[in-house]
Amino acid sequence: MKRKSLVILCCLALFAALGSTAFAVGHNAAVRRAAKTVDAVSTSVPIPASGTTSTTLFSAAGLTVVHGCLPNEDQSLTASTSKVGIVKLIATDDDGLNSVAYEDWDFTPADGSQTLVSGGATENMVGHLIWETASGKVLTFDFQMETNAFGGPDDCTIGGTLIAG
Repeated sequence: MKRKSLVILCCLALFAALGSTAFAVGHNAAVRRAAKTVDAVSTSVPIPASGTTSTTLFSAAGLTVVHGCLPNEDQSLTASTSKVGIVKLIATDDDGLNSVAYEDWDFTPADGSQTLVSGGATENMVGHLIWETASGKVLTFDFQMETNAFGGPDDCTIGGTLIAG
């Protein structure tokens, strides 16, 4: 009787081991398909005496995002696209008192450049941008905008992490 129990136990262990290996192989293949590109994105420019200083932050998955620095220390983000997709942005100032939300469920190249963030309370903000193309490409950009971030000369600074997959 003990021998029969031992055989059953060994068979169960073998099936568990084989099943775990099959799961690991299948799981690893899924990880490869979901590979992502992660990039650090940043710029710091002097506050202009007049006009707007514009810097392209990134172009990825058909979306181009441009950072602007205005003379009154406000900052802006604008976007344009070469593909059809959905763009969504949520940002708040560092006090949590002012927030900005932008959403376009049918953002197309014909829409031209769209202002995502601009105007009052944009000196010190944190935000999250999501872009999804009609073909299923997804991009996220988590960022922080600061004015006079490092106590040096007056500047507009933005930094963040771009994840495209």
